Amino acid sequence: MDAKRGTNISIALCVRGIVRMHDRFELVVAIVAG
Repeated sequence: MDAKRGTNISIALCVRGIVRMHDRFELVVAIVAG
């Protein structure tokens, strides 16, 4: 049970990091396209 929870937390952190990178990428695109 604990191992599964750890995996879920790892996945959540990965997803959050990807979303944050995506937001930053969109921000850069908006500035460049500006």
